[in-house]
Amino acid sequence: MDHIQGIKSIIFCEKYESIVNAIKSAAGIEIFQEYEDVMAAIDARRIALSGVSYKEIQETLNDGEGLLKFSINKLAKKDKDVEQESYEPSVLVKCHGYSKAFLLINLVDLIVARRGSKELEQYFKSSRIPDWKNYAKEVLNFVP
Repeated sequence: MDHIQGIKSIIFCEKYESIVNAIKSAAGIEIFQEYEDVMAAIDARRIALSGVSYKEIQETLNDGEGLLKFSINKLAKKDKDVEQESYEPSVLVKCHGYSKAFLLINLVDLIVARRGSKELEQYFKSSRIPDWKNYAKEVLNFVP
């Protein structure tokens, strides 16, 4: 199976969709229904950098409750950061929605976080996440 089709098979499966809908309801976020091959290719690269297998993704997806808590914790932190920075809502900073793949990225982050801080830091560093060391510490706090 090629990587793009593998990712799409995860994103469009019933279990994934049900967790996305639960997060959407709990957090009040907008999710874009489109998911193009170009986005799948970008996500495939990120998965490759993480060293996470499709089997691990499927297994973690079956732990819907843990993934739901992790994702909600992550979204709540983002909202809290925006409030603390005292940003005025505007067209430039307003969130217009999330890609369907946000949960896939959360899945990968959760799997790597469960492996430990060193591996999470290396993954964020190789993914070129700004301030990766501090971000890794934050992400570890989201793990239920």
